[in-house]
Amino acid sequence: MKTTLLTVLLLTSTAFGQSPIKISLPCESTAQEISHSGKYIAVRCKDHSSHVLEVSTGKTLRSFGADDDFGAFAYSLGDKLLAAANSNGGAAVIEINGSAAPKKWSVGKSGVDVLKFAAPDLLIVAPTKGTAAVWDVSATPAVKAKLETDFAGLTAADVSPDGKLLVTAGADTVVRFYDMASWKQLHEYRELLLEPFAAAFSADGKSVVVGGADGQLTILDAATGKKMKALPANAYAIFDIQTLASNKMCALYSDPDGKKPSYLLIWDLGSAKSTPGPSVDKVTGGGVVDGKIWLATTEAKELEIRVGQ
Repeated sequence: MKTTLLTVLLLTSTAFGQSPIKISLPCESTAQEISHSGKYIAVRCKDHSSHVLEVSTGKTLRSFGADDDFGAFAYSLGDKLLAAANSNGGAAVIEINGSAAPKKWSVGKSGVDVLKFAAPDLLIVAPTKGTAAVWDVSATPAVKAKLETDFAGLTAADVSPDGKLLVTAGADTVVRFYDMASWKQLHEYRELLLEPFAAAFSADGKSVVVGGADGQLTILDAATGKKMKALPANAYAIFDIQTLASNKMCALYSDPDGKKPSYLLIWDLGSAKSTPGPSVDKVTGGGVVDGKIWLATTEAKELEIRVGQ
């Protein structure tokens, strides 16, 4: 599973505008993923089981057994569904507030590098080994479209705020833009020299920000796929990009060898200037809710969520 900003960094308490949310967990948890609305949190346990909890009450709503061994999670738009995947190519979709059994199927024989909903019933799954696909999960999961690359697989994907465009980044260093109505490729950008690891639309949907092994954020025009500008490069590779409010983006910079501490920069796309975000270890999960970073830490079976300003 790919390292993300939400599983490595923690902003200091001065960067948060309210008291932490505290939840008692059903297990000792190693990783968590907070939903788009902030209402739910998926937790992976040390015993390899996983659970979906209601943040406001701590109530367990749905669970997967240890045999499923799910370690990657994604919420649908509106938080109706939760998708999960494991390192053996197993995938599942479950209705968070429902009682029906989860839909389970195989997406390959490896883990996944991308797990993301493109629409309420459309799920993008990019296996580490194999071709990425858009799956229709409204009934029995079935492939809706394939997302090809020149070689290797996808490393990132994002959907425009209006739900009309899909952008993908691949290990082949190509960024591709798709029309989600027809799944036809509209544009591609082939000028990256090193592998991209992350891609995200800006909040206004007018641009796409891509980053990776070159340590640089490249901004592309969403309408044409052409390069608009590149922000100053940093020494470390970029492993994750998150869209925040007010035309800002969050980028995680990490030492590929893991020998030096990671750090966070918050970029203003208008001014092309960055603000450092102090990093602290021990964070185990989080999410972006209404353009704000929510980050979680755990101790034994207690979880604490801090909400960014």
